[in-house]
Amino acid sequence: MSGEILFSASSASRAEKCTGSGLFNAMRVSSPEGAFGSAGHESLYHRAIYGVDEAMRMLPDTCARFGLTEQQTGMLAARLRKFAWSPPPAAVGELSLAICGTLGDVRVVRSKGGKGHYEDLPDDALTAGQLDVMWAEPFPLTRNADGRIVCPVKSTLIVTDYKFGESDHYVDPVERNLQLAINTTAAALWTGAERAVAVVLWVRDEHGEWDAGPVMTSRDFSATLERVVALRDKRIAERDRIASGALPTTHEGAWCAYCPSESSCPSKLMAVRAALANNTGALIPAIAEVLTNDEARRLPIYASTLERWAKKLKDAAQAHVRRNGPITYEDGTQYGKVVVERERIDPVAAMTVLHEELGPHVGEAIDVSKAAIERAFDSLHADLGLTRQTSAAMRRTLAKLHERKAITKVSREEMRMHRPSDATPKEVAGATPAATSTEGAFESRQARGVQAQPKAVTRRNGLPEESPFFSDADDGPL
Repeated sequence: MSGEILFSASSASRAEKCTGSGLFNAMRVSSPEGAFGSAGHESLYHRAIYGVDEAMRMLPDTCARFGLTEQQTGMLAARLRKFAWSPPPAAVGELSLAICGTLGDVRVVRSKGGKGHYEDLPDDALTAGQLDVMWAEPFPLTRNADGRIVCPVKSTLIVTDYKFGESDHYVDPVERNLQLAINTTAAALWTGAERAVAVVLWVRDEHGEWDAGPVMTSRDFSATLERVVALRDKRIAERDRIASGALPTTHEGAWCAYCPSESSCPSKLMAVRAALANNTGALIPAIAEVLTNDEARRLPIYASTLERWAKKLKDAAQAHVRRNGPITYEDGTQYGKVVVERERIDPVAAMTVLHEELGPHVGEAIDVSKAAIERAFDSLHADLGLTRQTSAAMRRTLAKLHERKAITKVSREEMRMHRPSDATPKEVAGATPAATSTEGAFESRQARGVQAQPKAVTRRNGLPEESPFFSDADDGPL
């Protein structure tokens, strides 16, 4: 089998909005945010199989496998320790399914792979996707005599997609989320479910945020399959157009951030050139004395594109460092990991001093940072009619905080340009020496497992508050 699909479930919505997306000069997209989510998905899968404590014990290794920094590992561990909900101990999770055939003769088969990349698909494969977890209510999933997982006739199949992002800006509402529609339809056809509900579960706070779509029936499954076939035909036509030398058909939007063709997209390249050049083709300098109205109007519009591309460059460099070690330059500087020390103010220990110094303005330093304390002094001195007193007040206050051990040194790993302590600077024409910094040992924290007890959860669209769960322990990743 060597079937080729022109979109996966996870890229279907983007492909539907931008027909040419991913059909030219495609590069595999990766990002720190994506790695964070992938590690979180795998940890929740471990939670279903091994339980909360063991999943938390395995988390550092999981995060390391996805290239997460220590800071990201700590953030993910904190979020998962707080997240109380657990799928059942034997949940059907991380399940990859492929929809194959034609509208009149559709079948669903298990597939290998995931996260948009699938292997050994049947020749007539239309699309494939990976669902995060599924179960049936009120009667649990069962296994028939052939070993196939079956949804009981009177049960509703629940297909859930985990989300770890901080914003839903890039996620379509569940009612029109094509990725979820495809995965839910595939799961329903595969298990024989007559009814199914697609759910987005944002892994936030103690119980998460649940967004359940309407109940899908055979009519909805058919409508989803029609969309899949129509999109497949549209993508085939677009692929042939591009192969003949035509420019791809593109449409810009939030989905561009995850497009594998973004770095060579004609619309994006045009935007970048327009942002950097005026009518004469010269770069617009930041200190330009006069901008035309047209230039001024274009710069804010295209700034977000430049910022996102700059972030992609930085992410690519950091990924290279994590795989291969620091990047060394001729003048002895390096781009890589460095441990820096920062001062941290203990809010509890500092409060007495801040009350003494700031009085009623202490609330303005409530985040207990140096910047906040300085702003509070500015406000206090303005009330008192004092000028040019903030620096002296800050020195006095910081001395008191040090004396009362309210300020401690904390180490943090950063990735940036630096000069290693054992590096010998070299003379390089035109080179500007980088700021020096001392590297030190950085001791990884171990995630601490805490057994979480599932509780009733708040769900937006009315799934049952208490639900029996069942799925098969053997039905994990291929």
